[in-house]
Amino acid sequence: AARGHRRAALHLGAILEKRGELKEAGRWYLTAAKDGEARAACALGFLLRDAGDEESAAVWWLRAAQDGDGNAANALGALHAARGEPQTA
Repeated sequence: AARGHRRAALHLGAILEKRGELKEAGRWYLTAAKDGEARAACALGFLLRDAGDEESAAVWWLRAAQDGDGNAANALGALHAARGEPQTA
């Protein structure tokens, strides 16, 4: 993962998240997401939302959704709907 393998970074992030090491998980998700791994961008969005940063979560979900991640598209739509913004959901 440290050598720039985005899928390895994604999987390491998931392992760390399951262990409750959320800050470190977020770091690895960010690494993978910046390298174009849509699933990592989606996972990062959930970590950010759970930490109370909906704006940053929306940015990463949008990026993941644009790369074809259906979970991110659903999360982004739910966020917009919860905010009363159904036209963007």
